[in-house]
Amino acid sequence: DKIISPLAKNLSESKLMKALMPGMMATLIITMGVAVISILVAIPFQPWQNLLTSTGLANHMNAIVSATTGILALYIVPGVAYHYAHNEGENGLNAAILALAVFIALQPQNITVGKNVLNVLQSKYLGNEGIFVGMLTGIIVSVAYVKLMKKNIKMKLPDSVPTMVSDSLSPIFVSMIIFVCVLVVRVL
Repeated sequence: DKIISPLAKNLSESKLMKALMPGMMATLIITMGVAVISILVAIPFQPWQNLLTSTGLANHMNAIVSATTGILALYIVPGVAYHYAHNEGENGLNAAILALAVFIALQPQNITVGKNVLNVLQSKYLGNEGIFVGMLTGIIVSVAYVKLMKKNIKMKLPDSVPTMVSDSLSPIFVSMIIFVCVLVVRVL
């Protein structure tokens, strides 16, 4: 208790954990929402499986599971980035969209089928295998976004520009810097 309690308290109060916990918890709406379908499609009772297959329901149920829990990292990245930036007083939505774009840009995007090279995103890197990388991407991009925004590396717009437009355009230089770094990471 003397060792673990202070460690747990410090960990729960860290900026990173305050972004990771709600960012991950935000995906519960997906995982819990699709849980019934996941269970129903996986019931190991052959007559039930035959019914699902013969009616075509299995394909639809599996598509829903794949589009939700199968690409969970795509939902975690913006959730984590949003919460970190928002907690730091910056535009969480901008950080979320930027982090998601970076995560996708870092993914392998080509596969070879026969003699053809196809441009695709492989879902295996967007699901369970991509969750840890997704969490890291969400944190790293949002930390970089917040630090650069606080250094006032923003596009200065006149006061006559509507807030919605200035909020979207002011971090242009920040996103340029981040994407140059992403290019370096991809090349390496």
